[in-house]
Amino acid sequence: MENKALVEVEIIVGFDSKALAIKEQLAGGNKHLDFVSIVGMPGLGKTILDKKLYNDPYIIHHFHIHAWTYVSQVPKKREMLLDILHFNVLTDEDKNMSNEMLGEMLYKKLKGKRYLIVIDDIWDIGVWVDLKMYLPNEKNGSRIMFTSRPMHASPDSHTHCLRFLTEEESWELFQRKVFPDESCPPKLIETGKQIMNKCQGLPLAIIVIAGLLAKNKKTEE
Repeated sequence: MENKALVEVEIIVGFDSKALAIKEQLAGGNKHLDFVSIVGMPGLGKTILDKKLYNDPYIIHHFHIHAWTYVSQVPKKREMLLDILHFNVLTDEDKNMSNEMLGEMLYKKLKGKRYLIVIDDIWDIGVWVDLKMYLPNEKNGSRIMFTSRPMHASPDSHTHCLRFLTEEESWELFQRKVFPDESCPPKLIETGKQIMNKCQGLPLAIIVIAGLLAKNKKTEE
């Protein structure tokens, strides 16, 4: 959960074309309930990209209902149902319903609406099987978006695999985090690139290290 909190509001470098392709699938012409997976090892920016798309003004306008649930290694069906139902105001009585009743409520609330549901960090495709029965296919362009590691991707989805950043992209991200309002001073470039290279193109590593450096005095030492 700590890593998730760190990346939620971060900028994206190197994912523009990927974000555009996924955005076109989310709001595209396929009217059937469709599935999109963003796949990659931890730290590549799956949740960053998810958040960018989820909060995109066009996507917000396109879907009637938006919902997000975080799964991780130990999925809890009840928590997932309550997360997804968060778009609807729940009473204390609602929160005490059985899982089956919550699932029925979800189905009724989604029926007739174009919805986008994000299932973040899914480890077991069985989690999806448990939820699928509560998601109506109204042939109105509703979408499910997953993030997962490569071995946990849904076989029924359009899969987008994230890559490591290039050296140029890594340096751009590093600079934008450490020096948000200016370029890196020439005397610090060599040291900065040495630090950046140790992150090996992993966005989360760059974000964490650069975030720490941004809080300190900008000297070579």
